[in-house]
Amino acid sequence: MNRLVRLELLKLRRRWLIWILLGLLVAGEALTIFGGYYLAVSGTMTFLDERGQILPIEMVLPNFILPGALRAVLGLAQQVGSWLLVILTAVVIGMEEAYGTLRLILISGIGRTRYLAMKLTTLFIVVVSFVGTAVISGMGFALIVANVAEIPITPTPVEGSVWLSSFAMAVRTIVALTVPVVIAFVATLLSRSQTIGIAIGLVYFLAESVVNGLLALLGESGQQIALLLPGTHIQALMAHNQFNSQGLIPGYLPSQPIAGLVLLSYILVLLGIAWALFVRRDIRSGSSQ
Repeated sequence: MNRLVRLELLKLRRRWLIWILLGLLVAGEALTIFGGYYLAVSGTMTFLDERGQILPIEMVLPNFILPGALRAVLGLAQQVGSWLLVILTAVVIGMEEAYGTLRLILISGIGRTRYLAMKLTTLFIVVVSFVGTAVISGMGFALIVANVAEIPITPTPVEGSVWLSSFAMAVRTIVALTVPVVIAFVATLLSRSQTIGIAIGLVYFLAESVVNGLLALLGESGQQIALLLPGTHIQALMAHNQFNSQGLIPGYLPSQPIAGLVLLSYILVLLGIAWALFVRRDIRSGSSQ
């Protein structure tokens, strides 16, 4: 299995797509930190808190240095990654179908279950690497801001260990990104098409946001229905990405353990369905885009 995963990662490293996606992530992190700092210092933009009130500059600037910047860069990684990793997932899962080589791979003795496990392991490593890249690049940009800042900035207060809090924030982001990756994985695997996998992966959360907006009009009953959707639980997990308890978390969101349990259930159910159908279906030797 380790050899198969290494070979899969080697194939990925030789594709321009993975480096383009990581480049877009790093560029987005730089824009978030440097652009946000400039807008705050110049007074070009006002920043609001959870209550919609304007924040004074001394409460805004800590978000662009460590450790406060980690919340911003991980939030961006989750938002951007939900799109970029869906595209990458469809490519990783659909490349053998697209080139008509899946049958040859399976009859070589790998087996369908090992094949799926290899693909999932590869994708998980990619997700972890994506979040790790966001953390490392964000820390670098935040250190630059701290060194060039013309006014003193008081760092964000931290309750407990900053390292444990940072690790927990990274884990929440990994879990939040795993859900759209699994959706794209299952859609591509069952449709045998990279295009359909990308379309379903990208459209799903757009559609869910529209549905959530409509459910919000129904009041409390709509909020209860929204609890059945994975996007609500992703939002709940990411809302806990903070270093202290002063930040407000909307009361309609589920608790962190419930959100994690529901998302894990979605992941296991989707993967179980994909596995059950994949191991029984006929593998075509033609190409599929």
